[in-house]
Amino acid sequence: MKQQRALDSVSAHRILTLLQELQQKTGCAILFITHDWRHVVRYADKIAVMKDGEIIETGSKQQLVNQPKHAYTRQLIQAAPTLPVRIQEASKS
Repeated sequence: MKQQRALDSVSAHRILTLLQELQQKTGCAILFITHDWRHVVRYADKIAVMKDGEIIETGSKQQLVNQPKHAYTRQLIQAAPTLPVRIQEASKS
């Protein structure tokens, strides 16, 4: 059985930056499927949120991040790790 491995953060950043440059040069559309909201917020123009294999909410990045309508979308955003939270958690230990 072949093991799946994730890219380290530096390699992932390089690849995503390259894809973004290619998209800007060619005007092509790129579909990303991810659970990593850091990448969503940085690279997406439009977002579709899926739950149980169904699209439950769509919109621009600004709409979904700032005014999510679906409770599941709000939960995803709230569950995304942020640097200030990590700093607060580290200072408690």
